[in-house]
Amino acid sequence: MRRRPPRPDRSRWSQVWAEVLGAEGLTAAQMLVTLDDLEHRRRYLQRRRDIDRLLSLGVMRSSTE
Repeated sequence: MRRRPPRPDRSRWSQVWAEVLGAEGLTAAQMLVTLDDLEHRRRYLQRRRDIDRLLSLGVMRSSTE
């Protein structure tokens, strides 16, 4: 039976992003959105409101800007 290669450590990736963005004067953050959030309308609408609020506060930018 073949073994899978080890997955990258998520905390390490977060640290790398924080360092790279920090050098540009930006703060790294992440928002977990699950498939469940997209499949259930109530949860989808809440995530949409969360993202809209972050955009309105200037915390994150849309990739279309």
